Amino acid sequence: MQSQILKHFEKLSADEICQEPPGKWKDSELFDVVNFFYEEMDIERETAVRELIFSSPENDTQLLDYTELYFELIHDFYIKGGQLDKAHYWLIAALAYENQHHPHPHTIREYQYILAEIYLRQGDYDAGLQIFAFLIQADPGHLETYNTIASLFPKVNLQDLAIHAIRRALELAKKDETSYLLEQVQEAHERLLAEEPPALPDIDSHILAAFHEALTFDPLPEGTTQPEYYPPLITDLLNQGETLDTTLRDTIIRQWKVLVPGLLQVAFAEDYAGTAVNRHAVSLLQQIHDTEPALASLSRWLEQAKDENWHQLLCANIGKIGGYTTAELKTFITDTSRNVYIRNAAIESFLERLSTIPEQRPDIINYFRALLTRKEAYKASEELFTSLLISNLTDYHIKELYPEIKQAFTEDRIDPTVLDLPFIHEEWGMEPLPHTETRQDGIYVYLTCTKCQRTRHYFVQHVTIDMTTYNAQTEGQRIPYDPYIMDRPIICPKCNAVDQYETTIITRLRLAFQGNEENLMAVMLGEEIEEHTPNPFITRIRSQAFGQDMHPLAALNKYKQIALNRPKDAEPHWRMGNILRQIWRDEQAREAYQHSLALDPNELYALYSLAATVHDIGDLSEAQTLYQKTIQRISPSDMMKDDTLIDISLLAAEGLKALKDGLPSPYARDYRPMPEKNLSRKERRAQKKKLRKMQKKKRLS
Repeated sequence: MQSQILKHFEKLSADEICQEPPGKWKDSELFDVVNFFYEEMDIERETAVRELIFSSPENDTQLLDYTELYFELIHDFYIKGGQLDKAHYWLIAALAYENQHHPHPHTIREYQYILAEIYLRQGDYDAGLQIFAFLIQADPGHLETYNTIASLFPKVNLQDLAIHAIRRALELAKKDETSYLLEQVQEAHERLLAEEPPALPDIDSHILAAFHEALTFDPLPEGTTQPEYYPPLITDLLNQGETLDTTLRDTIIRQWKVLVPGLLQVAFAEDYAGTAVNRHAVSLLQQIHDTEPALASLSRWLEQAKDENWHQLLCANIGKIGGYTTAELKTFITDTSRNVYIRNAAIESFLERLSTIPEQRPDIINYFRALLTRKEAYKASEELFTSLLISNLTDYHIKELYPEIKQAFTEDRIDPTVLDLPFIHEEWGMEPLPHTETRQDGIYVYLTCTKCQRTRHYFVQHVTIDMTTYNAQTEGQRIPYDPYIMDRPIICPKCNAVDQYETTIITRLRLAFQGNEENLMAVMLGEEIEEHTPNPFITRIRSQAFGQDMHPLAALNKYKQIALNRPKDAEPHWRMGNILRQIWRDEQAREAYQHSLALDPNELYALYSLAATVHDIGDLSEAQTLYQKTIQRISPSDMMKDDTLIDISLLAAEGLKALKDGLPSPYARDYRPMPEKNLSRKERRAQKKKLRKMQKKKRLS
């Protein structure tokens, strides 16, 4: 099924995609669009959507690997496409992102390989060679660095240096014959020796000497922890006091291409937060930014970092580079044009301030109190947001807001798929609320009203899936009715719309795995599942009416219109009864058959159908009377004239026997599966608790 976001972006050009407002869509939704354009081999629009992801404030590391996304954008699109300036721009952004959120030496090293490659391909051999010299000095025994050199240097006319590096790699590899890189390095060595190397480009002699010297460094003894390594000029920076030496400052700015990774590392390092060294690193980056377009992706953060307390603004779930002020977070939270989950990430970041800036607690609590009671909080479009807000307040135990939270539940403006009030009482150790008895003879489902867009909880005993509608929906076609049909009319408690609903994702999953919550949890977490028994409370049909495929509710409406136009005709009513029986709405079917017989007492099919219907409803005495009446009304001569009356008479006789044997009607026998025994209340409550914990881990709307 093609989602609305795919339909939206399919209409846009690459330039129009770049104009989309960041934060309107979740990053994971945009990634679906990336995959769509990838399959369509539309590189230009795929690249534009990737850039839009990185322009978004969201940082959803639970669903996306931003490191991999940065790497693909930089290397697979811009370097391979020859757009080296763009590659440089996004590489600086990637380094800042990694240092801010999860600075891992391996990832930072991989990005520096790419940075050096960009410089070498641009013809800046000094900068590229310096970076590789630093990387070798930092970890002389890291064979991946030599392997990268062996692969890259011949492409930029540095074959001679590649041979020197490979020979050093072979010396190191012989000490570790199991290295998976050994074979690659040997092959590169043999290939290069077979070629006539070109003359080296013009390279600064000091840099060339430093590269050769780095190749002489010995790895640390096995088992020794590799110390953190900075280029010499960055090491000098770490030793500066309150005032930065002007000569060192000017030298670092001149060599910014090589030293920006180290400056970013110092700027975001927690160990240096609030120190003079941190201020020096940020100041140097600001000065470089003022003259070098490659650092434009850092603009917002560097402006923010003019305040020495900028570290307090960094957030885990929002802000790829830099953080957000309290005012900016408030803007995110109240901006209804943004995706609700990005707004929720802003709430989470705001609540983090309770620990990082505890003096703001009174203001933060008053702000959330206003959010819960503002006029917009009563709109259907804000129910999910309000529910997520309360969920976060629950997690942070903001008990001061319990009156406002309880009021939201009392006024029925909470999305029940997120949480309920008894859950909050349990989480906060409050007195348990009176237990609401849950029925064991059916299924609880979440349905979203298509008229007012509110999601509510409903109890049904059976669900019918119209497969024709289901397949049409899967193919992206517009459908007037949901393929999941409940066994009673669904009336929205907020707007009174009847049967205007769509099933939520969680409901579809629950219906698929009813009675096997373990498998449901596995599917929601993207894990493999064991075999499971199909839900006995679901029937799949291919509904037909008027000689064509037609959704049962659409057919009902059409027959209702016919009945209005032909008020004395019995047929539309018994046909409505048949449709209602098909979707397990037996009480309504009973009324339809009775209406048909009131118009035409001789309609024997309606008479038998009424008997079978009341049989399954449980009015056994009436069913017996109606079965007998059906048989009595069909004479042998009638059967001779109409073969269908033979079938009706036989079915009525079978119905009488089924009554005697305590079995369902012949209709139910042929078309309705027997439901399996439900779990006990204790078992259902235990599974519900496990499901809530899982939902907290990964929310699904």
